[in-house]
Amino acid sequence: MTESVAFPQSLRDKVELFERYEADYRNTTYKEASVRLNFIDPLLEALGWDVSNEAEAPERWKPVVVEPSQEVEGRKRAPDYALRIDGE
Repeated sequence: MTESVAFPQSLRDKVELFERYEADYRNTTYKEASVRLNFIDPLLEALGWDVSNEAEAPERWKPVVVEPSQEVEGRKRAPDYALRIDGE
């Protein structure tokens, strides 16, 4: 049996905002950093992730790390986000 979760109003508002100004958001002048601040961070927060480290966790225990340096197939990479539970 699966539990139903209500879609947060804050995310409904973001969807409506995106729909209203979609052409602007799809323009190549709209920067990735703005996408993060305006849409991705609020999405992660609505899902319960402490994006801004409100809990003041030390770096090793932060649940959300932005652009962490990782080695993938022998090369350094930096994914946009790393989501961690108990430092993993």
